[in-house]
Amino acid sequence: MKSLGFSLRECRHTLLYAAFTFFLLPGAHAQHYNSWARLTTQVPLTARWQTDAELQYRRQSIGTHFNPVEQPLMASFRNWTYYRYNDRLRFGISPVAVFRSCNTLVHVGDDLGTGKNEYRASVMAEGDLLHAGHFTLSTRYAAESRWFEGGTHAWRQRLRSVLRYSPHGKTSWSAYYEVFLNTTNGGFSSVDQHRAFAGVLLPAGHALKIETGYMYVHRYLGGNTRLNEHDLVVNVSLATRKAKSN
Repeated sequence: MKSLGFSLRECRHTLLYAAFTFFLLPGAHAQHYNSWARLTTQVPLTARWQTDAELQYRRQSIGTHFNPVEQPLMASFRNWTYYRYNDRLRFGISPVAVFRSCNTLVHVGDDLGTGKNEYRASVMAEGDLLHAGHFTLSTRYAAESRWFEGGTHAWRQRLRSVLRYSPHGKTSWSAYYEVFLNTTNGGFSSVDQHRAFAGVLLPAGHALKIETGYMYVHRYLGGNTRLNEHDLVVNVSLATRKAKSN
């Protein structure tokens, strides 16, 4: 990550700065309600390799109306290829992702717009840090290269900590916190957003899993305004077949 100007020391300082900027400084906090749905088709290639095709769709409220499906917000397609190094660590690359986003309707009367395109290429690494009984603590790091309609380019990094509770090996509960960091070639630039999620993962047969929960998103809109999003999340995962042994 030399090209991103990122180090563990900078990460520690950035997290402290993020907490100070978003939670301690005064500002106007607008409320917003969204619904997120994601369908992922998982294709295991071997015991270590897997490729995923992911479709996502989001809708939003108008202003502070408590109607999270009132207007469209975003649609996307993303492809991931994963390599599992061992039982505790895996890596992933997403060479192409396409996002089509409308404007966020923070206030009644805001213009939805006609939509804008964004293209991303991403890499990630995630691993389990600790097992204690039915609890697992894990972490995930991702770096994204983002191209926006009109020619603008940006780097973004994502740091996530996850706590999972799996009492019977099937149904599991999880909670995570994630921070998004905008970066430039010169190093850290700004905090993009925070996310906090809590939900439950339910198996529905051998190949189908459904995760549903609540996500709180806190992001910076510019000036002295910050947006508090309250999101209903439903993720559906479908595994097409079992992996072959190496």
